[in-house]
Amino acid sequence: MASLKIVSALLIICLVGCLAIGVYAALSYSQTLTWVYQNASESFSVQSDSADGGLGVITGSGDKTVIYTVMNDGNVPITVTASSVNIGCTTSWDKDSATIGVGESATFTLTVHITGEGSCVVSFA
Repeated sequence: MASLKIVSALLIICLVGCLAIGVYAALSYSQTLTWVYQNASESFSVQSDSADGGLGVITGSGDKTVIYTVMNDGNVPITVTASSVNIGCTTSWDKDSATIGVGESATFTLTVHITGEGSCVVSFA
């Protein structure tokens, strides 16, 4: 008789286990996420209203202005920073940086105050 009680108890435990697994399966959730990945391409081009980059011959001191248009050729928004290294002049920008959306452009105006013979190296990064 004891073995019948043990078999019955084991049967009940198995049924409870199966019921628990069934309840778990009914309450579980799964989902597969898919996406298309494209590498970010940060690319820009710069055009200047001073085609050759030269400011010509300057007599005495004076100011010259050059306008640069930076176009975002990439596929993500970018932040571009303008800078210059000067010899014989001081410079000022209308803005130090700009965030440019995809396919959009921004202009940077550089004013060069010439105090003597020299050069100005302009960079965008």
